This record gives sequence, structure tokens and C-alpha cells, in this order.
Amino acid sequence: MAIIIFGGSGFIGTNLINKLKNKETIYSINSKYIYLINKKSNIKINLKKITRLLKKDKFIEAYFCSSVRYDFNKYKNKPLNVYKKNILIIINFIQFFSKLEIKKITMISSYAVYGHNRKSNCNENEIIDKNYFSKGENFYALAKHNQEQLFISFCEQINLEYNIIRLPSIFGENSSLLIKNAHVIPSLIMKLLKKPKKLDIYGTGNEEREFIYVGDLIEFLLIIRKVKPLKIINFGSSKF
Repeated sequence: MAIIIFGGSGFIGTNLINKLKNKETIYSINSKYIYLINKKSNIKINLKKITRLLKKDKFIEAYFCSSVRYDFNKYKNKPLNVYKKNILIIINFIQFFSKLEIKKITMISSYAVYGHNRKSNCNENEIIDKNYFSKGENFYALAKHNQEQLFISFCEQINLEYNIIRLPSIFGENSSLLIKNAHVIPSLIMKLLKKPKKLDIYGTGNEEREFIYVGDLIEFLLIIRKVKPLKIINFGSSKF
């Protein structure tokens, strides 16, 4: 069996690869390179070679873990770029997998699709009918929602089993330590270490966040590999 991880160099992708590489053959795809990874090797390969290799596999499982999110200042100045790049990512993903016989696919999404309406995030209909996206992350939230819609349409068109995992904020090993694009917890820690007496935050200061440890997410992904796809999964308490 082959496993493809689209966004393998990112936070979630890296942790998933570290968990699976000693047992599975993994193809890690990022914006620039493709790597064949297992417990013995880590080899860069080209696109033609990967499609040839994958056609030999009888079962291919795939994960979509890619996401583009800017730091606050860059997002404020060029918010449309966030939407554009996220949509291009999902289009590239669909075009790539349309050429292969995928058996099962999992997409990592975000609680951002629920915007302000967090208390209703167990009800799929609430997203479009009654919800509105937060002004601070409107283009990112809209991009994630549209990613999901494109992904679902693609899977249903070819009768492909799928899961969409919607996440709150995550933390843990392999998180970026570049303060401009770090996740919330490492970003706060680095800011406090740099300026212990002054902490810059965005928003009103009254926002509530839920945090998930990335190791728990990876264990959950391994569990749902063994069961029938649930399609939409909120991986969190659904209270925020």
C-alpha cells in the first residue's frame, strides 16, 4: 500500500510521516518537491516517476494537509492572496489525484469555516444558511470552506470514500518557530521570551480558543483508517 501526503513538509504532514514511515511507503508532496519516504530512505523523485510508481500499487490512501496562512500584517495588506493560494492548492491536489486510483482520502480542514457561529459547529447547514465569517479571517475561512466543497464534489463524482477533519488550533512537535507564521501557542511563547513585559495580541483580547495536541490528532487519523469514512468530523469539543 502507498500513502500520499499532500503537504508533507508542513506541521501535520511532518508528524504523520514520522508516525508512519517505519511501516508504510510514503510519497510526500509539497509545493516544490516530491519525496519517497520509508524507514530506509528519503529520496527526491519527479512527477512522472511518482505516477508510474503509484499505478503499480493496488491500494492508495491519501491525505490533504496543505494550507496557506499569512502573518497578521501580510494578511491585512493582501488578504485575497490567502484565498487565491489556498484555492490553487486544492485544484492542484484534485488534478493530481484524478489521474490515480485512490481508495480512500482524508482532508484536513479548519474550524475557521464556522466563523463566529462556533456553538453551532455540529450542524453542517449552519455554515452557509446562518453563519458569517469573522472579519479578521474572512478570506482564509472562505477559502477553507470552498476547498471543502471542491473536495467533496470531486470525491462524490468518482465515488471516492473520504473524511474531512475540521480542527481548532493545534500545537506540538514540528510546529514552525518562525514567529510570522507560527501557530498560536509557540507564537505566544516566542513573543514572551523576546519581550517579557510586552505582549502584542490581535483581536479584542476576549477571544476563546480551543487547542488540540498534534500527537492526539495523528493517533486519531490512524484510528479512522480502520473504519468506514464518516465524511465530516469535528475533532474537538465543538464548544468554541
